[in-house]
Amino acid sequence: MPDLRLFVFGSIDRPAAEDALQEVLKAIAVSLKKFQGRTGREFWGWCYRIARNKLNDQFRQQYADRMQPVSPEELWQMVELSGQNAITAPA
Repeated sequence: MPDLRLFVFGSIDRPAAEDALQEVLKAIAVSLKKFQGRTGREFWGWCYRIARNKLNDQFRQQYADRMQPVSPEELWQMVELSGQNAITAPA
């Protein structure tokens, strides 16, 4: 598991990595009865494949969240706030 943890934490930002690792471990535990390999190497390959799939799910979810439409009012508010921050920021 330590190598799997490094794989997940090396692939995704820290705040989301804990949740992603939990999802990976849960998916492994739930799917364990479907594993048909015979060696440790096959088992870990299978675990990493599940981890890659879960990380891809996480990336797709993050992308979908960023693509949510913003109302014109909210957009103008963000523009105004960013302009205020630029004015007050030290040079």
